Amino acid sequence: MTGSKTSGIRILVGAGSFADAAAALEIIKRATRRLQITLGGRLIVDQRALALCHLPNQRIVSTTGALVIAPSQEQMNALIKADAKAFRKSLAELADPIGATWMFEQSTGDLVGDALKGRAAWDVIVFGQRAIHRARGKIIVIAPERSSNQVLTDFANTLAGQSAADRVDLTIGVSTKSDTANLTFSNVEAAISAVSRVNAQAVLLDLSKGLVQGAADLERLLEAARCPVFVFGAASTEAMLEHNTHFPPDYSG
Repeated sequence: MTGSKTSGIRILVGAGSFADAAAALEIIKRATRRLQITLGGRLIVDQRALALCHLPNQRIVSTTGALVIAPSQEQMNALIKADAKAFRKSLAELADPIGATWMFEQSTGDLVGDALKGRAAWDVIVFGQRAIHRARGKIIVIAPERSSNQVLTDFANTLAGQSAADRVDLTIGVSTKSDTANLTFSNVEAAISAVSRVNAQAVLLDLSKGLVQGAADLERLLEAARCPVFVFGAASTEAMLEHNTHFPPDYSG
């Protein structure tokens, strides 16, 4: 699972299902066409979903909104195995043609906590999530008005250009800007609330700048975004986040 190129940017996709991962991988493909990358994937099985398998005739709400009977343990295992296989295949299909290194692993836990484990090894942590809108939406950037993160800026501009999408910057604090492409909010809660009212295809943020702080903020942002969320600068936030266990990527195959 290794290629001939060295990494220019290291991207890890964490997702609870292959469908969620696929949404993020499609965006990565569009935004990194001219970049050298190292690509990682982590399928994170929700431990709460596993617990439902042990409750007979338990009904749950499906991804389509229907009320269905929870799968048995055997059915759940088959679904997880199929998702893992599809996830690995998609990673290979994206990485191999460009000679990029890629890795895949599987864990059980919560999406935010597990995806942030080992963040020191990655430049970007992506939380995969299926977009609820069929039409491609805006590219949302949460960053200081004068962000010094050139990787995030270039990524956002490339993605907006490749998608023919509008870029909207959300800042927190005081600003003189008032146009629709640059919105300022007094606090992070107001900014996250604004994200929930926008049809977005991707949300990008620089975690090291402190605008969005900790796992709780990230979980609220994921719920509001309803699309893949790209987290830059997570490697430099050891003191800010509760999750600090380092699991380095395994490239052994």
